[in-house]
Amino acid sequence: ENFRYYMKRNCAMLAKSKVIGQQFVALFKDDTYYRNADNANKMAQKLKDIFKENGIEMYIDSSTNQIFPIIENKLLEKIRKDYQILTWSPYDDNHTVVRFVCSWATRKETIEKFNEDLIKLKQD
Repeated sequence: ENFRYYMKRNCAMLAKSKVIGQQFVALFKDDTYYRNADNANKMAQKLKDIFKENGIEMYIDSSTNQIFPIIENKLLEKIRKDYQILTWSPYDDNHTVVRFVCSWATRKETIEKFNEDLIKLKQD
């Protein structure tokens, strides 16, 4: 009897869905969505190249904005001192798979700074 009321109460009916839809209109106007995704993917590939140049292998060879390097636990602890990192899963007793995600706002300068820091940390 009160089915529509329960749907609305549990957010199953979006009375203002036109408002929510406007974000998609804006994202697809002038290819904004594709430019943003392109930047995220390119920055992730730069980051992946940096890891590979530093002898760090990938768990999954992803072509998206997410990469999964296998990082030695000792190095990971050093990286965590300056960077907030979410671990994906243990790889073995001495390594961990870490998930890095780049976004539309990730800047080349940020990736380059991480590279400098990674080189220094590997030397310590």
